[in-house]
Amino acid sequence: LLLLLIICAQTNFAQIIYSDWAYTEFDSHALILDISAKNDNSKCMIDITNGKVISEVRMDEFIFEDPLMQHDFLKNYVESDKYPVAILNADILNLSEIHFTQVGIYIPILKGFIEIHGEKQEVTIEGSIVVDEKNMIQANADFYIELNLFKIIIPEHNKLNISNKVKISTKFKFYDLLYT
Repeated sequence: LLLLLIICAQTNFAQIIYSDWAYTEFDSHALILDISAKNDNSKCMIDITNGKVISEVRMDEFIFEDPLMQHDFLKNYVESDKYPVAILNADILNLSEIHFTQVGIYIPILKGFIEIHGEKQEVTIEGSIVVDEKNMIQANADFYIELNLFKIIIPEHNKLNISNKVKISTKFKFYDLLYT
């Protein structure tokens, strides 16, 4: 997130909204087992002058119902000791249609890269941005990733328990408007 501040500071004028409360969840629906984990400590910043979006999620802050699944996820799949953070670095393609200071519901289209497990993959994500009467901004998105594209290997003996296709759901509340 510091990188975004540095990038934005190099422009003439930047307005950045920052979320220090964010919710990220992933769901894997396989033939035998459904797996879900939640993370309430994600971060996100949007430069509303140029549409740059950066979000980061600490892998070790995902909470599972089953502690053994959590341990396996961190150690054997995402290897959180080597790759502690997942990062989204994207641009809002239709920024001119998003009015961050005007009450309404907007549909942003983000294009950029997600880095998970040390691997970057290009993504296009459609979400929603809601600006309410109190100028609070909430952004939401649901999208899918394929674990094998991030070199997260599902062992043969677990292929019926863990789906390669995982749904990611995010919710961000933005409170602060920072000027650089």
